Amino acid sequence: MTIQPFSDVGVVSDARGTRIVAVRPVFLSYTYPPEHVQGWSGGRLPGITAGLVEITTDTGVTGVGETYAGVFAPDVVRAIVEYHAAGLIGQDPSNIERLWHECRSRMLYWGRNGIAIATLSAIEAALWDVCGKLVGKPVVELLGGPCHDSLPRYASGGMEADAAGMRAEATSVRDAGYLAMKIRTGVSPEADRAKAQFMIDALGPDVRLAVDAVQGTNPNPWSATQAIAAGKALEDLGLLWYEEPCAAWDVDGYAACRAALDIPIAGGESCTSPEEVQAFLDRGAVDILQPDASWLGGLLPVVRAGAMAARAKVGVAVHAWGSAGTVLANYHAGFATPACGWLEFPSQPNPLISELMVEPLRVEQGRVLPPTAPGLGLRLTPELEAAYPYRADHRYHFEERR
Repeated sequence: MTIQPFSDVGVVSDARGTRIVAVRPVFLSYTYPPEHVQGWSGGRLPGITAGLVEITTDTGVTGVGETYAGVFAPDVVRAIVEYHAAGLIGQDPSNIERLWHECRSRMLYWGRNGIAIATLSAIEAALWDVCGKLVGKPVVELLGGPCHDSLPRYASGGMEADAAGMRAEATSVRDAGYLAMKIRTGVSPEADRAKAQFMIDALGPDVRLAVDAVQGTNPNPWSATQAIAAGKALEDLGLLWYEEPCAAWDVDGYAACRAALDIPIAGGESCTSPEEVQAFLDRGAVDILQPDASWLGGLLPVVRAGAMAARAKVGVAVHAWGSAGTVLANYHAGFATPACGWLEFPSQPNPLISELMVEPLRVEQGRVLPPTAPGLGLRLTPELEAAYPYRADHRYHFEERR
């Protein structure tokens, strides 16, 4: 079955006839070893939580999806999933888009954007996972089939570390065959340039470098003037892109950076509606759009955002910085998106990526091949839930830096 990704159909006809009998929020946490506690640009994360939704059908087939919001506010995610559960039980999971709109309609007064839609991403992904498993096909096939034979993958890391730690990470990335790496900056023009130059030298000539200033969620984000000054210090380094130079809502700041700098500007990972995406595109604010299927509302919204970007002649690099559900949902959506040019892979230690996958990613010469496992390729077992119990203290936060 082929879904028309720009229509309002959203029905997997081959999966009709089954019914949803349970909807369950599930949270798994992994504690970073002390030497790997994640810090960057004022942010701090002692561990990571995967915010999952499990949908069970009367055939015994279960689907799993993830929302990136689990990293930030798992208790809020739990409440939103439980709010939707009663309306989903008894429904046909093959009517993915209709169920998505029904969930969103229940939230129109209070949840048109933000975490309500980010949580809905996990429900939508779990429905796709159910339907793919029911028909024995990977979700990318239900989205119309892969548009790419392979896509390049970049390692997303480069947190705060000393020189030995940064060099070791660069060596690991290079030896693993990645074609690019992204590091976190956002401290000052001088510090950012020094870090970027160090990593360029450590990575060598065959691995591109991107920088992420992480201003999107900083409580004291840079102004456009500050972001441009930081970008000017990086301009001659041949960077792949300069990401999140301003606050997520500062579209004019992004546009000013794009006009002033000779570096591709990337952003949009925190968009949760087509209107937010369109604002970036209408303003000419980015060279590279970074939609996230675990934040924007699901896989289909990412495919549609990719079409919007293509019409604006803007590239796409899907954002993926959670656990296996986030990675796989974005990879299926990325392969179904003609404008997609890069896949992000969170390279910080996190067994909730590998252990939740049915099969390892297929990677050849730094490029990922289309997924082949039925559904999204996720598994959730009682053993995994026991091994990674939820930790309420594993929440991302910013330490205010002025």
